[in-house]
Order: sequence, then structure tokens, then C-alpha cells
Amino acid sequence: MIRISVYFEGFDGFETNFDRNSCLQDLRVLAGLFVWGAEVEEEMDRRGQTCEDEEVTNRRGQTCNGDRRGGDRRGQTCMDVLKDRRGQTCIFVCFKRDADGIEACFDGEGEGAEDYSAVRLKFSELIDFIGKNPIKNMVKLAFFDLMKQRYEAKTGWGILTGIRPVKIVHDLIDSGVEDTIHIRDYLKKHYRVSDEKIQLAMKVASHEVDILEQDHERMSLYLCIPFCVSRCLYCSFPSNPLKQKGHLVPAYLEAMVGEIVTIGKFLLEHGYVVDCVYIGGGTPTSLNETEFESLLDAVDRHLVKPLSFVAGGLREYTVEAGRPDTITEKKLRDMKRYGVSRVCINPQTMTDATLRRIGRDHDSSAIIEAFKLARGFGFDVINADLIVGLPGETIEDVAHTAEVIRSLKPENITVHTLAVKRASRLNEDRGAYEQGLAASAFEVDQMYETALGTFAEAGYEPYYLYRQKNMVGNLENVGLTLPDHKCLYNIRMMGDRHSIVAIGAGSVSKLASDLDGSVERLANAKGVEDYIGRIDALIEQKIEWLTRLR
Repeated sequence: MIRISVYFEGFDGFETNFDRNSCLQDLRVLAGLFVWGAEVEEEMDRRGQTCEDEEVTNRRGQTCNGDRRGGDRRGQTCMDVLKDRRGQTCIFVCFKRDADGIEACFDGEGEGAEDYSAVRLKFSELIDFIGKNPIKNMVKLAFFDLMKQRYEAKTGWGILTGIRPVKIVHDLIDSGVEDTIHIRDYLKKHYRVSDEKIQLAMKVASHEVDILEQDHERMSLYLCIPFCVSRCLYCSFPSNPLKQKGHLVPAYLEAMVGEIVTIGKFLLEHGYVVDCVYIGGGTPTSLNETEFESLLDAVDRHLVKPLSFVAGGLREYTVEAGRPDTITEKKLRDMKRYGVSRVCINPQTMTDATLRRIGRDHDSSAIIEAFKLARGFGFDVINADLIVGLPGETIEDVAHTAEVIRSLKPENITVHTLAVKRASRLNEDRGAYEQGLAASAFEVDQMYETALGTFAEAGYEPYYLYRQKNMVGNLENVGLTLPDHKCLYNIRMMGDRHSIVAIGAGSVSKLASDLDGSVERLANAKGVEDYIGRIDALIEQKIEWLTRLR
């Protein structure tokens, strides 16, 4: 375990929007790219104690009590690398700001400090920077370049820590930069992105741009069914196992239909036009056949028919049917009858041992049968998800999964990299899976490239991309498509150029402004019980929010 104490010198003497707390959060993410589990904290007082005020020792065994330097600034006796009582290595990093720029250095004059050079970045280099936080960006760059002298960076995304790296490419294009060489140079200079990831980001942007530049007056709808047959090991989405929470389904659907009716009426009265609907979760098809049909009927009567009429009908209607053990012939028939055009059937893996390990109550043959059944109803698009880096999986397992999925010929494929999210069982029971996670982390990049290579050979191209915190291998999730089958909702969701009104527990609405590009968000209650109990207040709050932002 490594703890990094950072100190900001000279940052208070300038007028700036520099946010220390926000910057520290990003530095924590960046530190993890170099050393797994690294901690970052701010050293508030140069003369004060660090490492939780514990006694620390340097590499030569000298004790450094209180003031880690054992004297004044010029009489330092302790190292830039120390250990506290728990055996944690402590590294001290100083960021200094002056009128010309920012410097970062490992702070100490002891053995080994001379092996690392200070990093100096000049403000003049910001002349073409179009981001909102140039000073924070420079601090992150300096930290990244400094840490690279000491450790290997486990990322191709440089200092980018957000979930939408492709958005920067679109922002550059909007600012008038269309030359690909200029875009590449910008991503390298200001973010240290690798050539491979730049190529991926630009490829995705080329698929997104036509959708993001059109139909801003049209809206998408998202509806959340936060229930599932069981909770998979890795899942952090709103997903309540039916065995524990199934008794809440009738009350939840009653509350949700109330929101559907009221929000649908408001949108119609105020002239909103909807051309895209996405029902996700959870697993919507975990509802029984009667409940599922009644949901589709309410969506059709109060949202789809009245709100898509001006648009000539929906351009896209997606339902997540991710678990094959929830798919029945009747549910597929009802989806087709109500105009669903895109169905998600998500294997995650085609290795039976892994399916059992992650908590799936079916085998790979059930996935194949679900695909065949759905194909028989003639849906325009079937999407399949897989996850690389699952505990215990090998490169051979991923190669097998990719080959089977390719043989099923889904129009869309989403390749996810395992993310160890706080709300997942994988994080809760992490100790039991640590060995498998370590093996996956070591090989995950190769797994990822194996899957993408298999799909590229079959003609699939990347069309949308996003990242998450705590991803094994610090990679990305990428959506792949066959020609002319891009998912409209996915691109709009990642692009932040279109408004999306969300209904149901755990969902988040967002309204995008054509005037200044800003995005306003409003979250519904996350818990099912809370959503049911507060539904009238939540609906009223959303109506007020929509009215204010019209």
C-alpha cells in the first residue's frame, strides 16, 4: 500500500477557479493507475505531521517524528519515501505555482530523490486549451508525468478520468478544429492519451457525429424496472432480487404508471416530441407475463402513441431482456406487438462455470435458445453484452465467448470491462475473489483485444464508448455495430446533446440546452420503497423542474 501526501504551494495567491477537493479526487484516480490501491491526501501544514501523525522512518531507518524533515527546509534528514507504523510507503509530492506555470516534484533531499526530475509546465501551453478547468488539468498532467518517472502507467487514456472521453473530440470539432492531426496532437498534449486510444475515440466520434448534430428538439424516454431474478456478482445497477423484493412489484408498477400518465400528459401539453424509448433496469423481463404486458400497454397509450405521432413514430424502441431465464415467447410477442425494435440479450460469458460463479441460474445453451426465439419474431436489432475480466476467466474463455456471440450475429455488441463497483457483491465479498481478480487484471488487456479482434473480423465497428471508475485494467466499455444499426439511445445518452426524461426508481433525467450546451439533471429516488412512498412528491418535483427549464 502506498500513500501519497501532496502539498499545494502558491495556489492561493492567484485568482483561479482551482478546486482542491475536486483535484484531489482526480489525483486519487490517477494514482491508482500507477499503484493499485494507492491513497492520496493533502498535507495541510508543511511543518506538520504526516502519515496520520504517526512515527515514520526513512530508507536508512532514521526516525522522523512530528516534522518529517527533522529540521528546517534546508536541513532535511528524511527521505521523500518513508514508511509509517503500518508499513505503508509514504511519498511526498509538492505542486508549486508561480506566474509562469506549475512545477511538481517528489519532495525530499534524501537517497534516491536525485533519480527523479521535477516536472515544469508553462501556462503558455494552455493557449489552445478549451476545457473548463485549465489549472486542475495542468496539476493532473504534472502529477502524471512525475509518477511516470517512478512507476509504469496502466492506462492508454492518460489523465482522463471522466466517463465520456469522446466528448472532447466533439468539443474540438464544435470549436472549429476538424483536422485529425490537430485533434491527435491536442489529446496527446493536454491529456497524454495514447495513439491507440486516440484512434478509437476518433472512430467512435465519426459514428456519433451525425446523430449528435440532429434532432435536438426531439426527446428520448428511459424507464427503469429495478428488479431481477437474482443479483449478479458484478452488478451495481438498480437491481432488486425478486426473492427478497418481489412483493413490491405491484405497488412499484402502480406508482410507475402514475408517473407515466402524469409526465406523459405534461410533455404532450407542452409540445414535446419523443422518437426514442428505452426500458432498462434491472431486467424488465423479470416481471411476470401479465405485469410485463401491462407495462408495455401503459407506455404505449400514455407515452409512445401521443408523443411520437408528430415524429411519424419512434425511430427506436429498446427493451433490455438481459437474462435468458426471463424471456418467454409471450413476452417477445408482446414486445413485437407494441413496436419494440431492439432487444438486449446479454450473455456476459458463454462459459458455464463462470455463469455459475457470477450468480446466473442458467447455462450457455439457454442464451443460444433465447437468441433463436427472439430471431423468430423479426426484431430489427438484437444486442449482446459480454464482460472481460470476470473472476476466474482466462483468455481462452473470452475467446470462446466472442466466437459464440459472433456466430449468433447480433447487430450490436457491447464489450464491457469488469468494474468493481462499491454497490456490487463483488466488492462486498472481494476477499473471496481476490485471486481471480488479480489474474483477470493481469490479462484483461489481452482479453479485451482478443474480443475486439474477433468482432472486427466479422465487420463490427465501435460506435459508442464510455468509462467507469475501478475498471479492471483501466480500459473502457465499447459498443460495436454492424453497418446501419447504431443504437440511437446509447449515442444520445453519452453525447449529452439531447434531452432524456427518465421514469422509475433510480433513473436520472437530463435536459440539454441548445443555447449554451449545459445539461441539467434530476434524479428520482433510488430505493424502490422510497420511490413508492414518495411518488406524488417526486412527480410534482419533476413537473416543477421541467416547467422551470422549458
